[in-house]
Amino acid sequence: MKSYLFFVSLIFFITGNIEAKTIYIPGDYTTIQTGIDSAVSGDMVIVSKGTYSGGINMKGGIHLKSEEGPESTIISGGGSAIRCTGLTDTVLIDGFTIHNGIKDNYYGGGIYSYNSNIIIRNNIIAGNILEPLYFMEPAAGGGIFVRGGSALIENNIIRGNRTIADDMKNKKKSAGMLAKGRENNLQGNISKYYDAYGGSGIYAESTIVTIKNNVIRGNSAEMASAVGGGISCVNCIKSVIFNNLIYGNYAYNTKWMYGYGMGISCTGPVEITNNTIVNNYFPRYNDGNGQGGGIYCGRLPPGQDSIIIKNNIIAFDSSSIIGGGGGIYCDSLAKVFIGYNGFYSNIPDNFHNAPQGVGNFSWGVNRNGTPCDSFYNINIDPGFTNGTFGNYYQQNVSGCGDYIVDDEFGFLGGNTSDGKPDSGWVDLGYHYGVLIGVEEKEVSPPEADQNLELTIAPNPFTTMTGIKWLKGGEGQKNKIRIYDISGKLVKSFPLATAHSLLTTVFWDGRNEAGNKVTAGIYFVRLETSSSVISKKVTFLRK
Repeated sequence: MKSYLFFVSLIFFITGNIEAKTIYIPGDYTTIQTGIDSAVSGDMVIVSKGTYSGGINMKGGIHLKSEEGPESTIISGGGSAIRCTGLTDTVLIDGFTIHNGIKDNYYGGGIYSYNSNIIIRNNIIAGNILEPLYFMEPAAGGGIFVRGGSALIENNIIRGNRTIADDMKNKKKSAGMLAKGRENNLQGNISKYYDAYGGSGIYAESTIVTIKNNVIRGNSAEMASAVGGGISCVNCIKSVIFNNLIYGNYAYNTKWMYGYGMGISCTGPVEITNNTIVNNYFPRYNDGNGQGGGIYCGRLPPGQDSIIIKNNIIAFDSSSIIGGGGGIYCDSLAKVFIGYNGFYSNIPDNFHNAPQGVGNFSWGVNRNGTPCDSFYNINIDPGFTNGTFGNYYQQNVSGCGDYIVDDEFGFLGGNTSDGKPDSGWVDLGYHYGVLIGVEEKEVSPPEADQNLELTIAPNPFTTMTGIKWLKGGEGQKNKIRIYDISGKLVKSFPLATAHSLLTTVFWDGRNEAGNKVTAGIYFVRLETSSSVISKKVTFLRK
């Protein structure tokens, strides 16, 4: 009996201490799929720069990461470029360009996730097309499709994806096939047939989803009863759309001229907070039925909480004269809270069917003395200006600053043109992060020292890397700071001031507490009194 227990204990010791392995593509295997097939839950598959074939089937618990980021690591084509089905162990997809996924059947041109737990991070998801074979078949998620399970979608650029399902002359037609398709859809899914349309950037249904820190632009839903050009959330529970820049998306049907929620459409209790939702549009302003240029709020299932819309900038969006709600359209049975937002120049109006009191900007003033309604929404030009990472920074003199009455979001970066972080009060709208991985640039203001240099080697690294920098000169206050992809400070090195000379510090992959950080992409930021420069480094744990 004792020998049996010893044997069992030995097996437990051996199996319980097997470390996750790292698989390199193309070093260990020539294709991503063969690398994934050889992996088990907890393993990491690291992909070198290059272009790889899509049609990849993920396995549960696999972390799929690029070595050098999305600009140089591309997954192209293959129906749904990446597919996840029934994966309970969380899957990570990190640091790829995913494009040219062209699927002729229903769901998910770029990434398809069904009843899976998935993290989609630091990717460029662009130019994917979803176009069903049969006219009037359901179609959803040209860029990303998620149904069931859970999803975290963060720090991605999602652009130029299309969901097309309304061109009769180019579709196969069969009345029997069409009727059968509708019947199956109604019985097999929670949402109704028409609700399954759209979400050309992101479509999420019956899932817990967090969508944060993304740029979602130029996506189009072109179909019967088109819904959610940028994002469509259907029956999502405890879900959040936070700190995204959503612009230039549209939803439109060329035959019946309907469109709902050109920026965001939601029919579930979603919190929509600190987003900038601008220039989303319905193409047929004069004769179509476009509802909700910025946001469309549909009716919620019985017993569910409200849709919450707060601290956003919603400007320059358009619906149609017939539909209304250039800024926000609320279904007559929708439950919605709209507060602490900035609205401006939405066409034909800012609101349709909004709760009583919303939009009465003569009610009073907020803490800055700006006229507002009883929910502290304001109607004022946000004063957008160009900045380091884009075109939707707010000018320092803009009226759209500091209107929320709490600080529940903490440090977000800073969306004013000076790039300074919020302090005390959180500004309205999308905040360009301290660093955005897929858009990171070297920053040198006009007055900066052009001789400032920063080098990192080895990169990638497994144990230690050297960070070399050239000081800006005597009297400069210099710092090296290392951030993770979300903008969280990981490690800092205060540097002494002296005459200009080459200096090196070494980073061993540990944070301020002395703990090893997780493998992934980090950003090294050199700050002087007059200049800022940043570069990417990849940490690979053994």
